[in-house]
Amino acid sequence: MARTKATARKTKTKPLPKRALKSTPLPLEVCERIIDFVALALHPLRLYHIVCRFDKIQSAEDLSTYVAMLRKYPIFTRYAHDLHIAPDWDAGEPTWLSALPMRLGIQLRNVKCLTMSSRPSDPIHDFHPRFYLGLPLFLSVTELHYAFASQSSHKHLLRVASLLPNLQKLHVGGTVTWPDAPSAIDAVKMMRMYPAKHHLKHVVLGHGIESRVSASTADWLRAVNATATLENLELWGSPSVMSNHDRRSTLGGLVADSVKLESLTLCFNPTDLNFIDLQNNQTLRELEIMTDGAFADILASVVRLLSDITLPHLRDLTIRFNLLDDPDETTRQGLQLIDSLLSSARFCRLKQVSIDIDEDLGMTFPRLSSAMVKVCVVDSEDASVLYARRHAQS
Repeated sequence: MARTKATARKTKTKPLPKRALKSTPLPLEVCERIIDFVALALHPLRLYHIVCRFDKIQSAEDLSTYVAMLRKYPIFTRYAHDLHIAPDWDAGEPTWLSALPMRLGIQLRNVKCLTMSSRPSDPIHDFHPRFYLGLPLFLSVTELHYAFASQSSHKHLLRVASLLPNLQKLHVGGTVTWPDAPSAIDAVKMMRMYPAKHHLKHVVLGHGIESRVSASTADWLRAVNATATLENLELWGSPSVMSNHDRRSTLGGLVADSVKLESLTLCFNPTDLNFIDLQNNQTLRELEIMTDGAFADILASVVRLLSDITLPHLRDLTIRFNLLDDPDETTRQGLQLIDSLLSSARFCRLKQVSIDIDEDLGMTFPRLSSAMVKVCVVDSEDASVLYARRHAQS
């Protein structure tokens, strides 16, 4: 393009006028005061997060810090809903535990969940009598997650559970081992000494606890008639080392006595599953069975469990076979037998059946499909993995 005078003329830029400040800058002292004021305003918010999300009380220093914060900012006591006690033996013997209920029970009026845990490798530590005297002060606690492994006897669990007046959920989990297994006389004595004063609705006997822990807890629940109000029961244990009589009378009896159950989870091998009878559980709405082993043994146990019962309110059934081999024709025939059982009038309100075998469900469960019952596939999962995911915070 040809240059013209217009394009060749040097453009002169006019400098922009400087803006006059409308106000003078704040003195440095004033700026510092503003920063201090904002920091002071944010400080309670930081403490709110600490109080409401306090991870664990592990030492005397933790307890003193927590109590001091609650006294300085009492408004935050209404927002503390969880309390986790987990002594750290590296910081010394937890003698401070004896005073904890007295120091916190009065202040924490809205705590719902109390968690108590320790490592199996920790030295034996039995609670001081002062500890038990203060436990009834936790009037708002409705859930107890107990995984305090380093104790000499199961009596401490029973005593802690019996002294929380409004307890509704009891969760015994973790690697809990007690050196002395209770005798029958001792067990009866414990039940008389520690009667339940609450109305339990949910009990979890978690994965990994010893069979005698499950047995003694189940015996106590039955003796104090806590089963009369149970609505949700999860049995994740492996009671195979128990005698047949103990399995039938203890865990089988716990299920049979819980006549108001609405949800039941059973994680047993096929042999142990044979000691469970659901004839008394007429109000059951959700049933989950998890097992493993040879399909023939599993099928026999599941068929026995479902053959002679009537569950008119059952809506959701989940069966995890956790098969090691691929399904074959025998597997399909066994599933069709289950299909025949579940499609009877004894399960008239069944809405959904979930299994962990990926087959042509319409062909495998033709009767349930025609009855408009939803049949779906769930993943096979190891019991420990499924338990850990469902109870991640416990």
